[in-house]
Amino acid sequence: MVTISAEGKGENTTTKKAVEDDVRDLIQRELMPAAKPGASASAQQPSPPLAPSFQSAGATTIDAIERLISELQETREYLKNEGDRIARATERYEKMTQNAAASVEIISDTIHRWRKSGFS
Repeated sequence: MVTISAEGKGENTTTKKAVEDDVRDLIQRELMPAAKPGASASAQQPSPPLAPSFQSAGATTIDAIERLISELQETREYLKNEGDRIARATERYEKMTQNAAASVEIISDTIHRWRKSGFS
């Protein structure tokens, strides 16, 4: 079994090649007729109508996987940007809360001094 990883471009290319080789081997093992003794090499090849359909199915599958990877990368970028946005909003909220607490303390101290001095 081959695990697909998006660690790096070189590894991704190697992985794609490995997947293609595995699919090719699977087709040759499972779908090609068993070789008969004395059969020519051309008799072991799939008939021409089957080969394009396998290639088409493989290409379609690879395209679907590439689209999925692209969508996942876009989603990852979106989530990273949203995380950054939320972090900035949280920082602003924290500063605003600190300012509000400082304002309440100033108002409370002012009222307390007024009461001490006789302003009620």
